[in-house]
Amino acid sequence: MKPSASAEEIKSAFRRLAKTLHPDVSTDANAKAKFQAANEAYEVLSDANARAGYDSLGYEQESAEEEVRAPEPVKCSRCGNVTAQPRYAIYRSVVSVLVTTVRNPIQGIFCAACGRQTALKASLISAVAGWWAVPWGPIYTVAEIYRNANGGRQPPGAKERLLWTNALAFLGLGQLKLSYALAREVRKTANEEIGDAASKLMEFLRGRGIKDVPPLQDSWRFSFGNLAIHLGLLAALPLALFIALQYSQTGTGSLPANPFDSYGPPPATSVVSTPPESYAPSTVIPATAALATCARPPGNGAVLQDNVSWSVKSNALEIHNGGGGDAIIKIRDVTTGGLLVSFLVQKDATATYSNIPDGQYRIQYGFGGSLAEDCTSFTKLTGAGEFPAPNEFTTTNDGFYIRTTILSFTLYTVPNGNVRPATIDAAQFNTN
Repeated sequence: MKPSASAEEIKSAFRRLAKTLHPDVSTDANAKAKFQAANEAYEVLSDANARAGYDSLGYEQESAEEEVRAPEPVKCSRCGNVTAQPRYAIYRSVVSVLVTTVRNPIQGIFCAACGRQTALKASLISAVAGWWAVPWGPIYTVAEIYRNANGGRQPPGAKERLLWTNALAFLGLGQLKLSYALAREVRKTANEEIGDAASKLMEFLRGRGIKDVPPLQDSWRFSFGNLAIHLGLLAALPLALFIALQYSQTGTGSLPANPFDSYGPPPATSVVSTPPESYAPSTVIPATAALATCARPPGNGAVLQDNVSWSVKSNALEIHNGGGGDAIIKIRDVTTGGLLVSFLVQKDATATYSNIPDGQYRIQYGFGGSLAEDCTSFTKLTGAGEFPAPNEFTTTNDGFYIRTTILSFTLYTVPNGNVRPATIDAAQFNTN
């Protein structure tokens, strides 16, 4: 893979490799060891922080061999040009769909110009697609756009390793003044080995008449103009929506051509005549007369029905209920339709069920008033729905860490959102 490979490219490459190396498929005698090595590599490359350490560590190891050969100057992973002041940076774009928000890293070694372009691209994606899930969509969008404007996240120690590599590389190329200036930048680093070596290099160069070298101008310095561009992206879509709302409320006529139309949800999925007031579907079940209610109503997060016999897994489902009343959440097996578990989430509260085995499940929810006499259903179900796509829970074990799936959903209004839960009837919801 190229150092500039995206997270999606890395995932696709791993999946292709896993299909050929899996011990159940491959006839190679070393298939098991190769498959494990591929898994370990993917664990590093799929984690933004671990990948940053891996990418920049290569320069530290290369620099340690300067007595054998001078390293090559560091090149930008985007444009491929040599840059005197490289940085390893992680920028994030935010994408939200209904109640799910994902932050995607875009990372690599950049020159200052490519770093600013990549940061702007990530912020543009966030400004268009990051707002649409409550509550984390707006929070993450604002935070990541501001961080992108300020140079993204730069892993500790990576800057010093890259600059020290360049100090040695330019020394080997005979550019002594540039080598001296770079060594001076890293001599006070927290990495004592690099700091001591940089001081010795400066002393060596002074002995050869290199002195009074002016400091390098920081090409990554903070810029108010750059910050203003990012903040402009941050405000563009909310401002366009506000203007559109004002026109629609005044009824003064159709809107003029809106320069921000391209930032809206895709036309094929965004046609909604009237935004819903909540995620509770419109199906209303008629009231029944004088039904007995639960004698001892359970509290928030109480498990009402549990068909999980045992589980060593710890996959979890977290529900934030900002809807119109108490909700019962049901998790059903995609294949059989059987009920795995149901639990109660009270109005304006959050609850988590954390004993979900690996598998694919449908997540259903129903709103109602009082619990019925069996304490597992509502006396009156005012609405029920189901999130549209199957949700997969998986657990992986690399021998050192167990990684589980934790999904978080919010039952709350997202005006003009481009994804809607499917409405289901009472019979579908009440089936055990």
